[in-house]
Amino acid sequence: MSTSLKHKLINMFREVLLYHSDSLAFRAKLLTLLVLGNGDKINACEEAKLREVAHALYPDDSDRAEVLLEAVHEFYDKVTENNNLVYDSLIKRIADDVKNTPRYTRKIDTELFATFKECIDDEEERIFHDRIITFLNDLKEEYGKL
Repeated sequence: MSTSLKHKLINMFREVLLYHSDSLAFRAKLLTLLVLGNGDKINACEEAKLREVAHALYPDDSDRAEVLLEAVHEFYDKVTENNNLVYDSLIKRIADDVKNTPRYTRKIDTELFATFKECIDDEEERIFHDRIITFLNDLKEEYGKL
């Protein structure tokens, strides 16, 4: 079975096949949030950063990193196609996930996520990215102590 097909199948059935699939989905939401504001598709720089970050998050499990990338693309498509998930809804879901599962604050690595700023040319989008990082830091601070 080809690796790509294997990852797509795992992604389709990730809730059943993956250990801590909710944690992976949470990370996918975070990464999706970071690449959303920069145009109508994920550009080459963002794609490279996504791959770099996914493999940094799962250094010893490249299959899990690849499934994370598939999940990011799935969430991205849902948001950009406005198919039952809008941008504000994604932010609310992340906040709700952290509120309901405070240990997810350990999954928010804003220093690693800040590297996505290198892919942004537009000043307004840089400001928006900074606000997203601030929002994530605030979540960590508020719920990380619980």
